[in-house]
Amino acid sequence: MGFISRLVYFVSVLLLLHAAFSSFEYHQLMKNAAQDTARTPPVPRDIVYETYAALALFITATILSHNKLTYYNLFTLKRVSQDEYLRDTALRRATTVDNMIGNDPAAEVTHTPNLADIMSKRKEVIAYLQAETR
Repeated sequence: MGFISRLVYFVSVLLLLHAAFSSFEYHQLMKNAAQDTARTPPVPRDIVYETYAALALFITATILSHNKLTYYNLFTLKRVSQDEYLRDTALRRATTVDNMIGNDPAAEVTHTPNLADIMSKRKEVIAYLQAETR
């Protein structure tokens, strides 16, 4: 997170706290001044605008604080640095070894030698029947 985003965060939090304090103070004054009315007037527009500005600055600071997205291409041999996010586990080590040697972890599912190409089998049967009828 850069210096600019931290500064914008700080300013937005100060604005939001000031708007909250102003709203609280306004409501306290209205409660003391208007005892006979059951309905208090709405919050002044400057407090509402200050709240909107604080929220806009907070969202801007959040967007600025994110680093550039980096993508990990699964088909290249580039690796994410070890132990960057998760601790090293036995399954992770085994998966890393499988990926490095080119082993397909889903080979039991994708390797299906007993499934036949039905279209080619139909062509063979048709050719056999045509050859037999001649």
